[in-house]
Amino acid sequence: MNARDRLLNALTLKPVDRPPVSGLITSITRDVMEKTGVEDPEFHTNPQAMAAIAGGCYEILGLESIKIPFCMTVEASALGAGIFYGDFFPQVKQTIDETILEQELSIENRGRVPVVLEAIRILKERYKEEVAVVSAVVGPLSLLGMLLGFEKTFLTLMDEPQQFRSWMNFATNIGIQHAKLQMQAGADAIQIGEAGASGDLTSPQVYHDFILPCHQRISTAISVPTVMHICGKNTRHLEHIQNAGMDAFSFDEKTDIAALSRHLKGKVARVGYVPTDLLLNGTPEGIYAFSKTCLSDVDVLNAGCTIPPRTPTENIRAMVAAVKPS
Repeated sequence: MNARDRLLNALTLKPVDRPPVSGLITSITRDVMEKTGVEDPEFHTNPQAMAAIAGGCYEILGLESIKIPFCMTVEASALGAGIFYGDFFPQVKQTIDETILEQELSIENRGRVPVVLEAIRILKERYKEEVAVVSAVVGPLSLLGMLLGFEKTFLTLMDEPQQFRSWMNFATNIGIQHAKLQMQAGADAIQIGEAGASGDLTSPQVYHDFILPCHQRISTAISVPTVMHICGKNTRHLEHIQNAGMDAFSFDEKTDIAALSRHLKGKVARVGYVPTDLLLNGTPEGIYAFSKTCLSDVDVLNAGCTIPPRTPTENIRAMVAAVKPS
């Protein structure tokens, strides 16, 4: 079983020869950047550079997936938000006029969307069926937070719920549109990044009433395996997340693992949950041991969130070694 088949099977709870170890969130490091000769911010803005460094995460680190893009600002930039290309990860520096959220927009040729689509095509041509190319869209609540600012987004949720629902519908439509473009380009799976819906920021009732219907719409519209990533304390959300329609749920160590397995095991593939601070600061021996303990609780071994850029390659390889036969 090759890397592509193993990961796609695991994400859809089909039989595998062993658990895959993946980089379904962002896994680029400074070591990969140096070895591939790709500069920052070129890997955000140039499709050849994006493809080269994404391939490096597979070839150099040993992770059994290829994931692009490496930030959550692609849709925001396509919708007119100002972007600051700082150290490794772009950030929104200027929000948009809310009237844009009342329009019907095509993002196919806007901002960096064409960069991502071309990088998918390059990677599919390069690796064919060897390894899964996983692309990403931003979840609707997280996208609204970047477009309008999280303070305005949550105040509108509390004071003008109907307006909030309208904005969430717009953001959901953008996510669906972006996902369909990525599938047309050849993406094997789609990750939905929705950190804004974390239990650290939203209540289970808010998730159920306002966010869950949007996640269900997205999952229904995507025909390839879907992975929803929400970092933070999501234990109280799990009873609703199990009904979101996603094939897999990516989480970190802040979510209660026993509760997660009780709600999701056998229903939704569990992706996680090696702590990123352990990967950054731990020893290979400690990381290997922790990764081994994760295997009884996950279907896909993965870092709990974005791997810090200065994470040593030997530490990531220790996580990989926990599942790969020597």
